[in-house]
Amino acid sequence: MYIVLPNEKNGLQKIVENLKPENFYQWTKRSRNPYVFVRVPVMNISNEFQLKENLQKLGMKDAFEEDICNLTGMIKEPSKLDKIIHKTVMKTDEYGTEASAATSIYDLRCGGRIERFKADHPFLFFITTNNPKDFKPINI
Repeated sequence: MYIVLPNEKNGLQKIVENLKPENFYQWTKRSRNPYVFVRVPVMNISNEFQLKENLQKLGMKDAFEEDICNLTGMIKEPSKLDKIIHKTVMKTDEYGTEASAATSIYDLRCGGRIERFKADHPFLFFITTNNPKDFKPINI
């Protein structure tokens, strides 16, 4: 993690205006000591990005069109994507920094019967590989 602290208390706007890749490279190249005692306020930052429009601009248009979408390598039924959201979370406290990210695909329209599942009371979930031998319970 790099933290940029302006010399002047009101100098952040000037730094933001001059923030370019080459400036960032110069700042990070000048870093002297990788071990520094740092004090910053507790931060909990999250952001959410709608990806459909950007993915379409990058050329991924067919996946959002029902008549031409082809996801047969993943799903057997005819399908299309409706919405893709990417969410990031970063938490910094006295113990360090923790970051996570997730991407979700919504309204995946599939032909055939669609089952409904609603978790409206306490539930259990697993994150695992496809190999049942890899199962290792973790107590949280």
